[in-house]
Amino acid sequence: QLLIIYYFPGLVLHNPIWGGGESGRFLAASVAFIFNYACYFSEIFRGGIQSIPQGQEEAGFVLGVRIVLAAAFYGTFISFAFSLCGGVLAYAAMCVAVNRFDKKQLWVVSVFAALAHNAGQLCVAAAVSGTAAVFGLAPYLVISGIATGVLTGLTAQRLYFSPLKKAFRKKNAGSMKSESE
Repeated sequence: QLLIIYYFPGLVLHNPIWGGGESGRFLAASVAFIFNYACYFSEIFRGGIQSIPQGQEEAGFVLGVRIVLAAAFYGTFISFAFSLCGGVLAYAAMCVAVNRFDKKQLWVVSVFAALAHNAGQLCVAAAVSGTAAVFGLAPYLVISGIATGVLTGLTAQRLYFSPLKKAFRKKNAGSMKSESE
């Protein structure tokens, strides 16, 4: 790959595009490694995305749409950065944790997601403010993340095992049968 990137443009164009000397060779090598690693990582990400179950994939899509729409209608670039970083880290934490815990422990998944969300927003706050002093808020954000995660998780878990959900499924299953007949 290095030889192709370095020599091929010069052979085709009859003019070396990288320049002469050590800086030209370094530039060509850098471009070759960037292409190589971009292809390598895109294959890793493709495999990771294809291994995500359908429900998690839809949840990620909804998260992305929510972040973009909220920033487009109500926010600035900084609010977009806060939402994006917190949302992506929370989504990643949920994708990892949901397979590690039983369905009767969904609230634990929510706690991990809330902690990851707060950590992401804290990192954006440090980057935006240019100071690490904002990490002094971490203990408070851990406490609020645990409290919020437990309350949200218990609510979601209660809805997940709700008798109304079972009745709704039965009703929809009956209407699907009648439509197909």
